[in-house]
Amino acid sequence: MAFKDKYEDYKQRKEAQRYFRSNNDQFLDSSQWMKVILYGIVSCIGIGVVLGLVIYYAPITSVWFYIITGYLVAIAITKAANVQCHQAGYAAVAFTFLSYLISIMTMYSLSYISLGVNVGILGFLSLFFPSLKYMFTGSVISIILMLVGLYEAYMVAK
Repeated sequence: MAFKDKYEDYKQRKEAQRYFRSNNDQFLDSSQWMKVILYGIVSCIGIGVVLGLVIYYAPITSVWFYIITGYLVAIAITKAANVQCHQAGYAAVAFTFLSYLISIMTMYSLSYISLGVNVGILGFLSLFFPSLKYMFTGSVISIILMLVGLYEAYMVAK
């Protein structure tokens, strides 16, 4: 086969794939992806801040907090996309992970505020890397609970 024939075959396969995905509700199109990203960002920020406040003021870590967080983020994403598929599951896992990260950043910033340190938006954003480090070097129980919540988010959105 010549290069031109291979290229035509490649174009036909790509066109068939685009047609299949546009007519199959198991794949997200660009407008659904935009909704998923927008709802995912809003939900992970809101739920992450609430989770951080709850854990900070009631110093208990329960598996239910992480499962409910994963469930709520997944529900927000599936409502936005109006479909449950693997792609929505992957997005739910990513945004649930960000929600956990935002909750730790919230707990850190509340600790600084209780010490009298003024934490602005740049101060809050500077807590990103310490919070990320804390997520992986914290207690083993917290890591396991986060993994359970991530699994729940994937299963609800899938």
